[in-house]
Amino acid sequence: MECKPYQNQVLEDLATYLKQLEITRNLKLAFREYWKSKIILTDETNNSDDFIYKDNIKGVPNLCIKVPTAGGKTFIACNALKVLFDFYQTNSKAVLWLVPSITILEQTIKNLSDSKHPYRQKINTHFQGKVEVYSKEQILHGINFNPTSVLENLNIIVLSFDTIRIRKKEDRKIYQENGQLASFAFLNNKQLNNLPEIDETALINVIRNLKPIVIVDESHNATSELSLEMLKDVNPSFILDLTATPRKNSNIISYVHAGELKKENMVKLPVIVSNLSDKDSVIHNAIQLQKRLEKIALEEEKKSGKYIRPIVLFQAQPKNKDDSTTFQKLKQSLIDLMIPDDQIKIKTAEINEIKGIDLLSKNCNVRYIITIDALKEGWDCPFAYILASLADKNSPISVEQILGRILRQPYVFSYDAKLLNMSYVFTASSQFQKTLEFIVKGLNNVGYSSKDCKVLELKEIEVKSKPVQTTFNFQETINEKKIKIVDSSLNDHMELPITEFEQRAIIESEIFFETTIQNISISELSTAPIELKESNSMSYKDVYKDKLIDVKLPRYYMTVDELGLFGKQEDQYFQKEILLKDFKLSSKDTEINFEEVDPAIYQIDIENTIGDDYHVKYEVLDKSTMNAFKTLIQASTPSAKIREMTAQMQKLIGSIWPISEMELEKYLLKIFENFTPEQFIDCIDRQYIYKEKIKQKISLLSSEFVKERFEKLTNSGIIYLRYDYMIPNKQSPGDLFDYGIRNSLYIKEHRMNEFEKEVINKIANLDNILLWTKNSERSGFCLNGYINHYPDFILITKKGKKIILETKGDHLNNPDTELKIELGRQWASKAGDEFRYFLVFKEAEVKYAFKVEKAIELIKDL
Repeated sequence: MECKPYQNQVLEDLATYLKQLEITRNLKLAFREYWKSKIILTDETNNSDDFIYKDNIKGVPNLCIKVPTAGGKTFIACNALKVLFDFYQTNSKAVLWLVPSITILEQTIKNLSDSKHPYRQKINTHFQGKVEVYSKEQILHGINFNPTSVLENLNIIVLSFDTIRIRKKEDRKIYQENGQLASFAFLNNKQLNNLPEIDETALINVIRNLKPIVIVDESHNATSELSLEMLKDVNPSFILDLTATPRKNSNIISYVHAGELKKENMVKLPVIVSNLSDKDSVIHNAIQLQKRLEKIALEEEKKSGKYIRPIVLFQAQPKNKDDSTTFQKLKQSLIDLMIPDDQIKIKTAEINEIKGIDLLSKNCNVRYIITIDALKEGWDCPFAYILASLADKNSPISVEQILGRILRQPYVFSYDAKLLNMSYVFTASSQFQKTLEFIVKGLNNVGYSSKDCKVLELKEIEVKSKPVQTTFNFQETINEKKIKIVDSSLNDHMELPITEFEQRAIIESEIFFETTIQNISISELSTAPIELKESNSMSYKDVYKDKLIDVKLPRYYMTVDELGLFGKQEDQYFQKEILLKDFKLSSKDTEINFEEVDPAIYQIDIENTIGDDYHVKYEVLDKSTMNAFKTLIQASTPSAKIREMTAQMQKLIGSIWPISEMELEKYLLKIFENFTPEQFIDCIDRQYIYKEKIKQKISLLSSEFVKERFEKLTNSGIIYLRYDYMIPNKQSPGDLFDYGIRNSLYIKEHRMNEFEKEVINKIANLDNILLWTKNSERSGFCLNGYINHYPDFILITKKGKKIILETKGDHLNNPDTELKIELGRQWASKAGDEFRYFLVFKEAEVKYAFKVEKAIELIKDL
């Protein structure tokens, strides 16, 4: 299972912040600079709490990612571990994974421990399979947990919030003396990170001395003073919060919007809400819609092979907390309506009839689940389509706790039958406006908004089939009424005609989808707050509004053999790492010119550290450590010099997925075995420069390796172009300027250097140019081949030709440039006659590139 584009953007956001932190070494300044690179901070937003870092635990980086329910928070966290450990180079790799409930705790331990689950598979890939996952019971008993294992493996400890934040510390086992962990005592004494008056063998002190990276799942549940004390107690090196509803003290670096999830078929949106006359109508409509959806699902299965059995969640309202008769009466009434007993289950705090049942299995018959609000965070079933509230008519229903349970889309797939791409809520409330407020609140609670909800005022769903009649009366407040349903069996001869409800739901779905795509195009993969994106972005000029409706640029996709989470084989957005499986770095050349220094690298290397209350605590070579390391290297034997420098450089570089640590180590040994004593000292003095030069070399070698495979797979059709990139109808926020250059798509365009301005000014003034725009270098259109190439400009001529243009200063000709030229030419050739690629130098003579005047001569005839 690979990341969706928006999930990759979240990971890139995290890496970008960490890069700022590496430069500034200042939490507050890094946070401000990070947001300045994404949006324009106006006078109003400059002082907004959203962009002021909150130092919740002094000196410890604490970031938050806002992801709506069903957006894949856990999968993002699994991938984020690699990004974080690339930055934090420590002897031990420890993760403390905190969750708010028993349900999520059991689910998380199960999934992270299962070698066949995509979460564990992804972590294994990033950490070469050296991974251990521990429950509270396992780690308290020291099962496979010892000083050796913490140095050799990635250690993930999964605990609930309550395990650590119980008020009386003497009641908590993790604060007690523990002979099973006595082997850690020497390390604890050495590190001097123990809590006062707590035994050195206590689990809490072992965790503290590992300085874990902390993942806080559903972090909105961990904002109290007691929760902050809990986080301080574990002595974290970094805290990453994941939630759909961040609190005021959150330092949000990435906002995932509902539209991204809909675009990637992660959720069933919009939510169609209908308020009916009474409870009997709610039950009647819920049953009829379930049967209609199941009939449609059977037809879809014949085409796609994807099995779906739509489930209704009946939200009952008991007379009191101990009242179980309400659920039993409702169940009996459904049985009286000729619904088989094995299709109906009750799930409350006291009764759990779905425990141990695989609701996604073809062998499962469950179609109706009766509950109150027991199906909260942590319970997921993509087959749940309908929420039917049976609250008293005169009270607004409280659905916000379980609304998120019907949002997840089965198999992450868009179905031809649009009714399978939405979710549904039926109510019978005379206070419908308040009910609607509860529904919107429920959407807000899981990261969505009122825009994701559509209200349909309709009559009952009519069914033109011979009904079975039964009286539904399980509570005195319900009027006796005939509920008509069709026969509960489904067969090919049963016809369920399209109803008014379905027709209008489909119309709402189409409108919603068009609006979603429009919102996505505001900032392709941009993860800034939506309100600020809209206020800081620039729309198309009016003259171009109708010119780009059908313009789509092709990107590379790949047909993959591996199966996803739900056993579905599907094509995926191409990422070059897919083709690096058999790449042997250690067999490649080590020709690196460390004397040629990129000015940008040098500037970063000499950046001064800014020291204040927000100074970050992470591992780098300060001056005293550097001098000590020089002394060690100078006194070492030649072979020891090589080993020590290799170990240090490997820490600095971190993991380079999917290249193994062993391969990286072998390659570094090859580099350093030819070093002179002077070069070793120079490497220590300019460690960042050497690190970046080595990483650039590895990137080039890996790109060349991927290139050969890429070309074979494109020729065979396994890698192909999909025409799916739409130029955003609003410019993504950032450094935008009005350059006054003719035919620009937006009033303001992204920042350009002098050569870029010179080139585009000459081309834009050609008579055949319809429009041009500066492509965003991080989130715009990408030629995603054996390198990820974000070209400088996108142009469209009056004849409809789409031109991708890259500019290069004469001093920037290098092997990476040659790869860009080759990729651009291949892309244009396969994309078709409408598309062209140009890489332009000022004067340099480079094969298949163009000087400015030659490019203009060719472009003017397109």
